[in-house]
Amino acid sequence: TMPTQADLQEARRELAGAIAAEKWADGFKMAIGVLAMFG
Repeated sequence: TMPTQADLQEARRELAGAIAAEKWADGFKMAIGVLAMFG
């Protein structure tokens, strides 16, 4: 069966969420590293 438009939108939303979470985690690690340097 072909995925519906709603299915595609849902998948895209999940992918965007995963990417955002990854960037957030990277930024958080970087911030911790910077704090550790100056701490």
